[in-house]
Amino acid sequence: MKTARAQRRSAWHVAALVGSLLVVVAVQLLALSTSGARSRKRHVKISYYTIADQQDFPGGSQVTLYDRSCRVLAKVGERFAKRLRLEGTGRLRDGRLLNVHGYRSCHGRRRVCFRFLSPAFRRGRAASGRPLLPLRTIAVDPAVVAHGAVVFLPRFAGLSIPRFGNLGGFVHDGCFRADDSGGAIRGQRIDIFAGSRRLWRWLERQIPTHSWLRIARGRCKPADR
Repeated sequence: MKTARAQRRSAWHVAALVGSLLVVVAVQLLALSTSGARSRKRHVKISYYTIADQQDFPGGSQVTLYDRSCRVLAKVGERFAKRLRLEGTGRLRDGRLLNVHGYRSCHGRRRVCFRFLSPAFRRGRAASGRPLLPLRTIAVDPAVVAHGAVVFLPRFAGLSIPRFGNLGGFVHDGCFRADDSGGAIRGQRIDIFAGSRRLWRWLERQIPTHSWLRIARGRCKPADR
C-alpha cells in the first residue's frame, strides 16, 4: 500500500517537474521571438533608385506622356517610359527633367501623369517637395518613418564615396533624410537615391540591394551635397 502511494506521489512530482520545465522553455522561446521582432524593427531592407535618362533607353514603340490636365508633355520610347515610371524622375534628351505627378484618367485610360521640373530641382523632386539629394534622400513608408525624419545607418558611416562626375568625392557620415516615398516602398524598406547609374552600380558592389541594415540613433545633420 505504501509502495503504491509512493509511486503515485513520485509520478506526480515528475509530472509537475516536466510541466514546470515546459513553461520555462515556452517563456524563453517567447522572449527570443519578441527580441527577434524588436531587433528586426531596428533594421531596414535597402534598395536604390536614380534618374532615368532617355539616352540610356533607346528604341521601343512610342508612348505619350501626359500631365494632370491630360496635356501632352512628350512622346518617348516604351523602354524609357517604363523606367521613368519606376524611378519617378527622368531626363529627356534635351536636358529637361520630368517627375511623376500622380494619376489621372486621360482619353479613357488611367495613366501615370508627369510634370516638368524647374532648374531648382537639378536631380528631381521628392514627395515632400524638397530636391532629391544623392546619398542623402531616402524614400520610405510614411507609416513607418515620418517624412522629414533623419535616419542614421551606421553601415554607411565612414564609407568613402568616389567621385563620379559631379557626384561623390566625400566620406559618408551615415545620415539620410526621409523626404520621398514610392508605391513599392512598404514596411521596413528604404530606397536610397543614388543620383546616377554609375554611382548606383558602385553602391551595389559595396552594400547590395536587399541588404538588411541597422538603424541607430546618431547626431545627424545631413548636408546638401
